[in-house]
Amino acid sequence: MTRGDLAAALGVSTRHLGVALEYLVREGYLWKIKSPFKRSVGEERKVRFDYGLTPAAWLMGRDWVSAECMWKDEINYVLCLPQSVDETASEKFAAITTQMRLVWIALLLSSNEAGYVVGLDSLALSKMLGMTNEQFRRAVQALSRKGIVSVAANQLARTTLFGPMYPIYKLHPQSTKLKVIMLGVALGDMQLDPMRFLSDLTNYYRRAAKGYGKRKLPIQGSYLLDEQYFELAKYFRNPRLQALVYHACMSIILSVTPSYIANLKTSDSPKEVHQDSPEQAIQVNQTRGCEEAALSELVKSILVHGVFCQDLMSFAKASDETGEDKLTNVDEVDILRQFTLSELTREVVNLIQQLSQQWRFFVDCIGGAVRLLDHQRHYCMRTVLPRQNNLVEEKLETDPRDQEYDKLVSCVFEVLVPNTKEYGDCMIVGDELFTANSSVTYSKTRKVDRLICWKKGETPQIS
Repeated sequence: MTRGDLAAALGVSTRHLGVALEYLVREGYLWKIKSPFKRSVGEERKVRFDYGLTPAAWLMGRDWVSAECMWKDEINYVLCLPQSVDETASEKFAAITTQMRLVWIALLLSSNEAGYVVGLDSLALSKMLGMTNEQFRRAVQALSRKGIVSVAANQLARTTLFGPMYPIYKLHPQSTKLKVIMLGVALGDMQLDPMRFLSDLTNYYRRAAKGYGKRKLPIQGSYLLDEQYFELAKYFRNPRLQALVYHACMSIILSVTPSYIANLKTSDSPKEVHQDSPEQAIQVNQTRGCEEAALSELVKSILVHGVFCQDLMSFAKASDETGEDKLTNVDEVDILRQFTLSELTREVVNLIQQLSQQWRFFVDCIGGAVRLLDHQRHYCMRTVLPRQNNLVEEKLETDPRDQEYDKLVSCVFEVLVPNTKEYGDCMIVGDELFTANSSVTYSKTRKVDRLICWKKGETPQIS
């Protein structure tokens, strides 16, 4: 097969094919050798080259077939879509060009378990794909118009506090083998929208702006000086910066929580800990402490890469100690960076630990391959319990303290599950899983008439 034939079969130009072949050769997936055959009539090239698969390429192909790839079904779905000229193509995918498919798959391979793409240099990726940055941007826009990809947070230029921040993309699964259900949970005093770090800065700036002309700043509870905290609050007035930080943190929470649960297999229940010897109890506590430390380091490294677009070694080492004399000896910008990093790390770790309890219970009830996908901002969920026909008799015979009431939670997540009838919307309250249209049979599962999800500030449609 000639280069022109291969380019035609793949639906790309010969120039783009050449760029892709050279990239695969550099990465060690293809051999490039001079062809022993003479060039064909009319061929302009003086030397012909043949390409062959290297052992690395064969291993990658074997792993793709045998191993569980995170977005394997989704990538296969993209590859099997009919061509844009095919009459059988659906209206939604009728205009999916080859460039759009290429960008779609590249974003899937760059995304985490929740479908977030964070810290991706689109300029470097577009060069790898053999297209200009403008072509890459237009392909993303076209995919966004079809609801396949969304730009969760736009790019932010370099600022005094942070370097340039890359845009954050969010992929929305399209494979018919999967579907999305809603999961309502209660996170206690923790909050996801807005994150406490961001809301505290916003509230402080509003309070400070009223009396700043009189040289008076409100008191705040961090180790920063009031003037330093006010400067940090001014930086975070930028809505683009707030969006980037929020979605970067949400990406970590959604993708790390399932893996964090997998690492808690050695943890025992409180009853088992009390029944063990004191030495075993100490060992369990030490194990949990190591897991929390590892989680904190993982979150910190992802934040530095995704939000600050650096690595931990290049990140400035500012003092964590309190006290004005110690802090004034360090560059103020580095102090604000370290404070931002430490506060975001602490809050994200706490949210992961809080959510992991609910997620672990949900996985135990549901089972199967389920995945946290997204957080539904500004949404609530409530149950509609079954109503008895004879309400008067029920009121007379039932103690008011024993009557059940509809449950309400203020945090709703999207969960990716297999596209089967046994999976439906769920809600967790305490140690019970409420469901209306799911066929899950678990001892702590309760059926309700309906589960209603609605936007905060609006009236839910109960009837």
